[in-house]
Amino acid sequence: MRLVLAASWRLDVIGTNSSHGVIGQLQSKQVDFSLTPLSVQPERMSIYDPTIEIARGKFYTMFRHPRYALERNIFLAPFESMIWIAIVIVLCCITALFTVVFVVERRTTNALSVALLHSLGILAQQPVVVPGRMALAGEKVLLLAMFGCCMLLFQYYSSFIIGYQLIVQPKTINTLEQLIATGMPVSIENLYYNRDFFMRTKDPIAIDLYRRRVLPNENAYLNVSTGIALVRKGGHAFHCDTAYAYTHVLETFTERQVCDLQYVTLYPHRVLHIPVAKGSPLKELFKGQLQIIRESGILAYQQARYFAARPRCIKDSHRTEPVQLFDVVSAFVLLAGGMVCSCFLLLVELVLRWVQIRLRKHRVPPAFLSMT
Repeated sequence: MRLVLAASWRLDVIGTNSSHGVIGQLQSKQVDFSLTPLSVQPERMSIYDPTIEIARGKFYTMFRHPRYALERNIFLAPFESMIWIAIVIVLCCITALFTVVFVVERRTTNALSVALLHSLGILAQQPVVVPGRMALAGEKVLLLAMFGCCMLLFQYYSSFIIGYQLIVQPKTINTLEQLIATGMPVSIENLYYNRDFFMRTKDPIAIDLYRRRVLPNENAYLNVSTGIALVRKGGHAFHCDTAYAYTHVLETFTERQVCDLQYVTLYPHRVLHIPVAKGSPLKELFKGQLQIIRESGILAYQQARYFAARPRCIKDSHRTEPVQLFDVVSAFVLLAGGMVCSCFLLLVELVLRWVQIRLRKHRVPPAFLSMT
């Protein structure tokens, strides 16, 4: 038996008279069969004859699922955008009603500022207490309604935040469209088959993925070990044949990282055959002998021996998710912003007070000051 080496598949020469690559050698009948298995595709049926299935090509796009995928800020997550808009509208209406009550019933000069302070205090479960003042009937009804509304919102909001931080987050990236929407960079296993797929595909989703997530990536085509290392760091997706990629996952990933793995499908799994030249008399011989090998368990042993199974996520039911600083940094940013604003307003008040005192001194006659 004489072995003929080919540099690649050269799927681009299908339907031509070329003899380059595995495809060219089969269609020109330079070889009787190929040791490199190929999948059955409609455009290849005129080039070679398939035998029987010996394996399945399991190509996945794998990545570590981010904790807050496709979500807004964690402190905005409890309510949809329309709910937040409705809360703001209700708050404005309540503030307007408080203003009317203070102007009509109390003749308050700074009614708007006092009403806004009351509304924000009730919303934050910190009501404003004015000593020596009894609430009137209309004001009491308004306060009770506002307290009831804000209490329900606060209870749901706080329970959602606590529960969302402590439980394992659901995996919401299940399709290519959702993966594209995350903005996560995508790399491809450096196989000629993958390059050929993106050059020939008519799938608009695959074309969009290639244009928006693969092309902007400087290292678009990587070997398996490098691609899996990027997946392990997080924030990166890698499309590869998982049959041997799982070995790198089992050797380098921690238990937590294995549980974070998520997979989406770019194209269906391919059934692989040992191809023979078109019209070759060896076809039936190969089919019979390969069937014997398959029934004897040699193919199953080879699959179990050289191809790792999909890593299983073993979860501890008593383990809670750790809350990191990144998860609550928005609250500290809001607090720091409030402190800065309060200091700025205090400085403005001090400056205005100093200017007011200076103006009053200039208005007093000097003779009056000398008499006093």
